Amino acid sequence: MLNGVVSWPEDAARLYRDAGVWAGKPLLDYVKGPELSDPSPVALIDGDRQWSRGELWSDVERRAAGLHGVGIDPGDRVIVQLPNSADFVITFLALLWVGAIPI
Repeated sequence: MLNGVVSWPEDAARLYRDAGVWAGKPLLDYVKGPELSDPSPVALIDGDRQWSRGELWSDVERRAAGLHGVGIDPGDRVIVQLPNSADFVITFLALLWVGAIPI
């Protein structure tokens, strides 16, 4: 665990694990895991725009390359201040892809 991070109380963590909410998988696996091989289902909606799983992953990869290109590296802490939007989701996932820590 990262220095300074306070983990969830064990009883609360157990509750989430027992309910199947915490499966011990990285968040990115839920966006692009081997069991998600069909890229066509809608994964994200923002207003009138929809992203399929494949489109979302493409945008995440492109954003991650851009973030890494401007010097964001694994372990960097990055403040994210965006409204609840597709841009927030894409940026958040891209930071995880790079290995940065979104704050």
